[in-house]
This record gives sequence, C-alpha cells and structure tokens, in this order.
Amino acid sequence: MAHLATPVSEQVTRLRSTTESLLRTYRTGITQRQWHLKRLAHAALDVYAQVATLSRVTQRLDEQGPDLAGRERYLAEAFCTRAAARVDRQLRTVADNDDERTTNIATLTLEHRGYPTPLFT
Repeated sequence: MAHLATPVSEQVTRLRSTTESLLRTYRTGITQRQWHLKRLAHAALDVYAQVATLSRVTQRLDEQGPDLAGRERYLAEAFCTRAAARVDRQLRTVADNDDERTTNIATLTLEHRGYPTPLFT
C-alpha cells in the first residue's frame, strides 16, 4: 500500500503549503474567504478518508494476508485514486477559479430575488 501512501503524504504537504499561503495572504480575513475555506475543508476530508482507508486495508492485509484481502485492496486503490484527484482539483482551484464571477451571480440573484427571467413557462 506504499504506492498509495506516498501520494497521500504529498497531498498533506500541498494542503499545508496552500493553507499557509492563504493565511499569509489574508491573515485574519481568511474567515471571510468562504470559497477557499470550502476547498481546504473538502481537500482535508478526502486526505483524512484516504488515511483511514489505507489504515484499515493495511490492518486487513496484516491479519489475512494479501490473497484474502485482495478485494479490499482493489477498492482502496480505486477510492484513493479518485480522492487524490479531488484533492488535486480542490487545491488547484484555490489559485485558478471563478470565485468573483460566482459571487457576482449570487449578488445579482439576491438583488433580483431570484433569476431575472423565468426559467419555466
């Protein structure tokens, strides 16, 4: 399972680096950066889930051997691969996003008390 543990370790390093960068940039104003906080939270959840998954599968491999725990290993590999992609996407969008546009759309929607034209007729 070491081939899955290494990427998780790298994700933790990227998560830490991204978090520290945001804290240096926004300081106490970070609490107002909800889009960034959401991304960090989602990345942290996926990292945690991968660690828990790897821990469980490693325990099963130790108890049952590689042959009996093969299915769990397969599932863990699939889960960790997908979770790693989500972590990567969340951390990448901290720097490259359309937050301003999304916020503007939300503001306009609030001002118009909904979408300005009927969606359904």
